[in-house]
Amino acid sequence: MLLAVTKDGQNQILPVAYGICKNECTDSWTWFFQKLRDCIGNMQELTIISDRSPSIATSVANIFPHAHHGICGVHLYFNIVSRFGKSKTVKGIFWEACRAYTVDAFDAAMDVMKKTKEPVWEYLKSINPETWSRAHFKGNRYNLMSSNSAESINALSRHARKVPILMLIDFFRATMQQWWFQRRNFAAEATTILTPWADEIVKENKKSFSKWDVRMISNTKCELFRITSLPAIMDSPHTWRNAEEVTLVQAWIITIEEDFPPGPPQVRAGSFWSRVCHLFHHLMGRSQYRRRKDVKAKFLDLKMKVKEFQRIYNELDNEHANTDEDILQQVVLELYRFEYDGSEFTHLDA
Repeated sequence: MLLAVTKDGQNQILPVAYGICKNECTDSWTWFFQKLRDCIGNMQELTIISDRSPSIATSVANIFPHAHHGICGVHLYFNIVSRFGKSKTVKGIFWEACRAYTVDAFDAAMDVMKKTKEPVWEYLKSINPETWSRAHFKGNRYNLMSSNSAESINALSRHARKVPILMLIDFFRATMQQWWFQRRNFAAEATTILTPWADEIVKENKKSFSKWDVRMISNTKCELFRITSLPAIMDSPHTWRNAEEVTLVQAWIITIEEDFPPGPPQVRAGSFWSRVCHLFHHLMGRSQYRRRKDVKAKFLDLKMKVKEFQRIYNELDNEHANTDEDILQQVVLELYRFEYDGSEFTHLDA
């Protein structure tokens, strides 16, 4: 199965093309990219992210000679693990270098890698940083540092790939048709200029940026000064932030285990949900309060999502026992969103 996928403005996976071939070789990928070019043309500033397959590299160079071709950070990290073994420290430094926005930040991370594990540093130095570092990449990778989206589509079709080819093709047709219908209706009801996903990011960033003052020091330069006296910006009473969801789960666990931290006596008295609610507000340390029934309803919603997520995780884990924990969780997260109409499970996002 050959796949080309991207992300739409709502940060949802958008399949562009899929093909069925006998095996993955240069001829198969060349045919696939030729058909893809027939559909999308020679796009300006096209970026293609894939694993380090020589067949893909050769086909991209021949069919899309002007495209920016990068390699998947996850596959590169797996190569590091296979050569040098697992290390949380090396993993953190690698992703720091991979995701750095500036060359200075990239160089700083690589200096740390050299001091921490020089063989890994030498291995990474042997690979052109323009293919795996965001700071050096000639095109624009945005936040797409891996080919996880394609892996998610593979996971989605894991059962359909066992049926005859015509049924497999019909599975993709029906799935795409359902997605387009749902997304078209969702877009038609949108009330913001940006997509809801992008609009939420702008709102969150605006809260942080509102505490900075920009002062011009020349026609081309400015300085940023942090303002510490601004009043706190309150959230919408209907919006639950990631931090609130995590804190709510923490409050529930503490109440179950009765391992209460120092705080007001209300966290140790009253009904179970009353104690959870008081502890939640105590841990959040905010002046805005959630009603007890809203706290309970939110937790039950999270609990249902956890159960569904765990079910999908166990199913995939049984089929792919040797898959790295991080990539498995990311694939399961994407699959969860597909199967449950794009429902967010935000506090598990990487």
